[in-house]
Amino acid sequence: YGKLPEEGESLTAAVRSEYLDFGPLDGEGIPGIIKEKSFSAGMLRITVEAENGEELVASRHGIDYALSPGEKVQICFKREQAVAVEENDAT
Repeated sequence: YGKLPEEGESLTAAVRSEYLDFGPLDGEGIPGIIKEKSFSAGMLRITVEAENGEELVASRHGIDYALSPGEKVQICFKREQAVAVEENDAT
């Protein structure tokens, strides 16, 4: 719970991998590049490197998704699918 951030403040949020989606570069989202697609146990996993160097993994049922490694995308999710998390300061 706690206080909501003010506009412009940073926030750490968790989003389930199946809620991550990809949109065109002219849309809203986090800029990224598709790094890898792999298939295992009925799930397609799509690894994306965000502009800040962080890697995110999206998961989909099925064997393919119309994206290729090297393709630039916007990483998207619905606001209500994100959960704010507290960061522990280990200082």
